[in-house]
Amino acid sequence: MLAERGWEITILTTDLYGAEERDEIAAAVPPSVELELLTADRPALLGLSSRAGAVLARTVAASDLVQVHTLWHPFFAPTRRLCHRHGKPYVVMPHGMLDPYSLGVHRLRKALYLALVEKRNLRGAARTLYTTDEERALAEANVSGLAPAAIVPLGSDAPHDLDPTPLRAGFLNRFPSTRNRRCLLFLSRIHPKKGLDRLLDVMPRLLERRPDIMLVVAGSGEAGHMAATRRQIESLGLAGSVLLCGRLAGDLKWGAYATAEIFVLPSRQENFGLVVAEAMQMSLPVVVSDRVNSHVYVARAQAGVVCDCADSGALHRALADLLDEPSTAARMGARGRSFAVRELTWGASTDRLESCYAEVLGDC
Repeated sequence: MLAERGWEITILTTDLYGAEERDEIAAAVPPSVELELLTADRPALLGLSSRAGAVLARTVAASDLVQVHTLWHPFFAPTRRLCHRHGKPYVVMPHGMLDPYSLGVHRLRKALYLALVEKRNLRGAARTLYTTDEERALAEANVSGLAPAAIVPLGSDAPHDLDPTPLRAGFLNRFPSTRNRRCLLFLSRIHPKKGLDRLLDVMPRLLERRPDIMLVVAGSGEAGHMAATRRQIESLGLAGSVLLCGRLAGDLKWGAYATAEIFVLPSRQENFGLVVAEAMQMSLPVVVSDRVNSHVYVARAQAGVVCDCADSGALHRALADLLDEPSTAARMGARGRSFAVRELTWGASTDRLESCYAEVLGDC
């Protein structure tokens, strides 16, 4: 949306962490945005592209402001040096990489890199951009000397003007086992941190009194995670009550939202969760753990239930209550939609980002 507002945008990315994500970015970037895909063809130098130095230098020199979207990446340090050399400010958006859960993954390696390299990169930024106050608080409690904070919630643009009826019909036609079932929707990557195992664990108790419910799991993951999920489903006797429908996109994804009664994301850690904004925009009540940082928006909008991640019974109680009180669930969904279409859109996110850019450039 920045390009639509007159900004000249250049995106630099690499396939260092996987060609699949690179290809998705290439497909999503509009023609008005310049995209440089830097192939990591020099693994001996931490996977840096042989073109990276020249492209980074040229792009930074031509820019008014640089935004860094990741940590622990070999591009960050040279970007900081180039910004300093050319007198260009940069901002960094850590996307949850500074919270305790993320810092605990490869803890010793990250602690060493933080001390030797990344802390200097972080301190040199003009702003640190967080998606919620929760993310900011977690980061500042774990890493000292961070740049001043700016809160820029992420957004989503659900098909507000589309009739949910054909979306629902398309989903039911593709997945007929969901017909005449009350669907709970889990839409996310299949990974242990997402908490799908917790959701599966509560399904047998929910089914005791509500045999018509079905859990729709929309997402994909590594082969090992998928195999573990299938084993858990089998061991709990849930084969007829859980649908693994794979990764969904386009009308099928929106059809899944249109078909469901409740959206559930009981993650052990989630920096924001765009799917939460999407579900709210589709008028779904949401049930999330308090480790999903966008839970602050769910609570503010009174759009669902925020569960204590450490309370094993909280998820069951939240889902049981909403299934038994559909009018309450509908009111939550309506409040969530009203809030999300006002506060959690890409337009609203771009407004916040432009305001931050103006402050940074005004300081220069």
